[in-house]
Amino acid sequence: FLLGGLIVLIARIKYVPATFGMIFKYAFAPQAIIGGGFGYAIKTAISQGAKRGLFSNEAGMGSTPHAHALANVKCPHDQGVVAMIGVFIDTFVVLTLNALVIISTLYTEGVAVCLFFFAFSTILGWNLFGKINVAYLFGKKSVIVYTILALIFIFLGTMMANDLVWELSDMFNNLMVIPNVIALFALTNLVVKHADDPNRIPGKK
Repeated sequence: FLLGGLIVLIARIKYVPATFGMIFKYAFAPQAIIGGGFGYAIKTAISQGAKRGLFSNEAGMGSTPHAHALANVKCPHDQGVVAMIGVFIDTFVVLTLNALVIISTLYTEGVAVCLFFFAFSTILGWNLFGKINVAYLFGKKSVIVYTILALIFIFLGTMMANDLVWELSDMFNNLMVIPNVIALFALTNLVVKHADDPNRIPGKK
């Protein structure tokens, strides 16, 4: 993804300055704030920013421990640090590159292709995580039922209005956060224990 995005930006390097200009222009456009009311505009910006931020990096949702649990590390804390770095890379590197590619190719026909691959890879990733959860909770035989249900929802999603799809995505994301946050608080002592583990920190006894 990174290599492909960089190739696109290099190919359209002359549009990159205008792309940055467009981002800052519409991010701080006074008419966007004054026109809808300052308070409402700030509320909307914070709300949408939190929703899209949560959707993009999934921080605190508990959706990526499945992948991190497969890592072969001496201490779980080390992999936890990698997970936190992943949030930074996704938010500031991947999303910035993605935005620049989309905006700089706004008037070409290649954006739909990029969105297709992005959506397809997202579906594969979430489907894998879902299968792992279902297999753990209900056994391997239940994976077939899960796969059929997932395909049905994917098909239904293509027939729904975009606003409804986003609202449903936000709702289910929020429902994922609630049990995960409770688990994080319950595991606080375990996190502190591994963070202070003398075997993890060289020279500490």
